[in-house]
Amino acid sequence: MKKRGCKSALKGSLGALVALMLSLAFVSCVNPIVPAKEKSANANLSVITIDASGTDVALSPSFSADVVEYKATVVNSVASVSITATAAESSAVVTGTGAKTLEIGANAVSIAVTAADGTTVKTYAIEITRAAPQASSDASLASLVVGGTTFTAPVAGTTLTAEVGCSATVATITSTPTDAGAIVTVSGNENLVPGDNAVTVMVTAADGVTKATYPINVIRHGLTLTSPAANTAITTASFTLKGAYYGSVAPAITIKFAGLDAVNATVDATAKTWTATIDGSSVFNGEGTTLTVIADWGNADSFRYAGTYTFAGSTVPTVRGVVITSPANREVVSSPVVSVAGYYTGESTPTSISIGLGSTNTAAKINPVTHTWTAEITPVGVAKTNDVNITAVAVWDSGSAVKAYRNFAYTGTEDLGHTVSGTVAFPGRNLTSDTKLFVYTADASVESTISSYNAELTSATTYDYTLTNVADGTYVIRAFTHDGDWAFVSGTSCYEWAALTITVKGSDIVDQDFTIRSPSGDKPQYYKASGTITVPPDVTFDSDSHIAVLLFSTSTTPNVKVDSVNIQITSDREYAYSLFAPTDSYRIESYVNDGKWEWESAEKLCNWNAAVFDIASADRKGIDFYLDDDGTKSVTITTPVANSDVSGTTIAIGGTYSGYYTPVITYELSGSGIVLPITGTAIVDAKTKQWSATIDSSSFKTMTPSLRIVAQWPNGKTESTYENFNFIKME
Repeated sequence: MKKRGCKSALKGSLGALVALMLSLAFVSCVNPIVPAKEKSANANLSVITIDASGTDVALSPSFSADVVEYKATVVNSVASVSITATAAESSAVVTGTGAKTLEIGANAVSIAVTAADGTTVKTYAIEITRAAPQASSDASLASLVVGGTTFTAPVAGTTLTAEVGCSATVATITSTPTDAGAIVTVSGNENLVPGDNAVTVMVTAADGVTKATYPINVIRHGLTLTSPAANTAITTASFTLKGAYYGSVAPAITIKFAGLDAVNATVDATAKTWTATIDGSSVFNGEGTTLTVIADWGNADSFRYAGTYTFAGSTVPTVRGVVITSPANREVVSSPVVSVAGYYTGESTPTSISIGLGSTNTAAKINPVTHTWTAEITPVGVAKTNDVNITAVAVWDSGSAVKAYRNFAYTGTEDLGHTVSGTVAFPGRNLTSDTKLFVYTADASVESTISSYNAELTSATTYDYTLTNVADGTYVIRAFTHDGDWAFVSGTSCYEWAALTITVKGSDIVDQDFTIRSPSGDKPQYYKASGTITVPPDVTFDSDSHIAVLLFSTSTTPNVKVDSVNIQITSDREYAYSLFAPTDSYRIESYVNDGKWEWESAEKLCNWNAAVFDIASADRKGIDFYLDDDGTKSVTITTPVANSDVSGTTIAIGGTYSGYYTPVITYELSGSGIVLPITGTAIVDAKTKQWSATIDSSSFKTMTPSLRIVAQWPNGKTESTYENFNFIKME
């Protein structure tokens, strides 16, 4: 049973195997097996597009599927692009496209194409260059400010006009270019002269190529006097001044001549000229007559012209005078030899000027060119005293003579040993509290003080005096009362000009008694002498500083003070004064003091011979003068250096000056190659106390010219200097 079952199972398995094989054979006949298809290796692109905000950017070279390197360029304003690329085979994969931010310069972009087979990769490289920013060519100005004038968006090439004040030597220019990258340069805005000055503003655009020019005519306010010419003679009593001014607005122009009342000029605003007629019939003839013209634009903007003229048109006689300038009034002189100096006034030169000092009468040396004189004196018979009197007598060929006096303290002699003493009696009259008695001996031949006595008066009617250190000789004793400040008309007004004549010979003299009397007659008519005093602008004064103005009569010996005033100094620089006196000849002294008439205790500003004039039964106005230091004024030449070599078409000259006030500085260049001397007025900088000028030398030949500089200060002081240098003509 078991064997039969096994065979039966085997037989069944074989049958199943046969059936399976038959089944597979059938399937193979119905569906035969086909090999798998290969994937594409195409990695080409069919197109590349670069878009810049809607604008296609060209490729170089033009697109070709086989070209894999390209270049493209965009302007600076394109900061990004959008890149698209299409594969030639749709089943390929493209990467590297899309938005790209661009830097300035070269930007590398890579587009990769992966073919359908997954292994073939092709890369397209694009270099996109973004241009750098282009420099601006804008050379325009948004605004231009010249001094106080503003120009908005000025047009290049069109001349602009601006004005600056009289004192401006530099035009301040502020420019704002439209493009901040533009560069602005300015030329011609320094060393401005009165009138027109050509100034140029040059704007260079940021591109360094484009330029624009803005010409400016800068008008510095000023004034000219065309007639009469400076330093010439005026020969008619009435004469007309003519001139011009610089500026769009007409200034107020006033003229002062020789102490007359100010005259207002007539101004022609269209022609920018002015005229004024001066009546000088009451002015004395003479040299050095001052003419001042002031043009005032307001707001502290004024121009001052000052010149000196020889006036010969007067209908009154020419005033002849003599003035002592050294020693200074009340100066202490310790040298045995006394140097005396001064000047004279008038149309002609005196035939002689004699100087009396002690018992010495010395002839002065006269300089007819400068109208000055000097003398060196060894005093004889002059005692040590605080009040020595010098007398200067000038005599002309017509026989007319004038005198001047000057007091100083003398300590340059040995004690002379003799004394003169006595008693002075007074008439029965009241004395003021400040009255003093002055008694002195004088050499009658030269009218100079030998020895003196000065005492304060009380209620007594007699006073004992002693004069010391009197040498042998014959003298006159004189006496007068004064108010302590030497004003003769103050106090008792008593005097005795020839009380006694004495002779000293080998011994003292005593009992020289006399009576001093008051003048007889009615009080004379008094007239006013008035004017203005100018003090330096940059001097600081103490709170108690005053200006003393003293009026002395020059017809008495010694000069006697007739009136005085002491003016409190404030912040003002100009002060008016008035003095009163009868008909006579006078001189004025003035100095700064501490309010108590003490000159040494305050700023040492003075003018010991401020004015010399006559009062002839009428008021005298316009007696103006300046206060200055006692120092010597100076002017120097620093450019060119003396004896140096100079060449070129222009010569720059310059130098410095000293003093409180600003002088008018003129120059004169002469030489063998110059037909007529070249003259002009220099530019003066009051702040730095420097002057400068430029001379056209384009026509000069090689030579050694001489340069002369003259500085004249407002108070009439004049100083000059000169030097030579070598001019070399460059061929």
